Parts: sequence; structure tokens; C-alpha cells
Amino acid sequence: MKEKLFNKIVKKDYNNNLEKILSRKDFSEDVKNTLLTMFYKIESGYKDYNVVKRDTFNKQEYIEKLIEIIKNDCDKIEFISKNNNKQEKIDSSKKEIVCMPIENKILYSIAKVRKEKYCCKLFR
Repeated sequence: MKEKLFNKIVKKDYNNNLEKILSRKDFSEDVKNTLLTMFYKIESGYKDYNVVKRDTFNKQEYIEKLIEIIKNDCDKIEFISKNNNKQEKIDSSKKEIVCMPIENKILYSIAKVRKEKYCCKLFR
């Protein structure tokens, strides 16, 4: 009983934190909605993910890390369409992500923008 109540509070806390961060970012409404949907799916499907991928963060750590990356390492997320001539790119120095509006692509790009940022510092 207490665990279910705690999970509901934690879930709302993630949503509130993410919404506050997104309100300060200059992302399009499509990007904001897609990010919120992506986090909802992570929240609801993480149990299955954890079964398949055993060596990973717990759900709370995983979501917190993603929110931290969006807060600190993503100043621009832009969607491109198939008809557009723009190429997908991840630029950690400019804190920019340009990708297709597909949740898996966004999730991969968010993780990679942080990875590139720290990998580049190691080799400088």
C-alpha cells in the first residue's frame, strides 16, 4: 500500500520536474509533447525493460539521469521530416539535437549528447 502511494508521488514529481524544465526551454510544442509521452512510456514500461536488460539503473535513477541531461545538456531539440534535406545530428558542444520525431531516436540522442560531452573532455 505504502509503495503504491510512494510510486504515485514519485511519478507526479518526475512529470512536474520535467514540465518545469521544458517550460524554460525553447522547444517546440511537438518536442515537449513527445518528451512527455516518452517519459510516460518509460515510467509505465520500465519493469519489462529491466527484465530484459538486467544490468541497468533502477527506474528512479534512469529517469532522473534523463531529466538531468535534458536540463543541463540540451538547449535545442529540433525535429526533421523525411522530406526535409536536413541531416540528423547530435552536437554536444552546442547542446543541440536534430532528429526524426521518433521516441527511440530522441532517447538515443539524449543519451548520446551526454556521452559525447564527457568522452570529448577525456581526450582533450
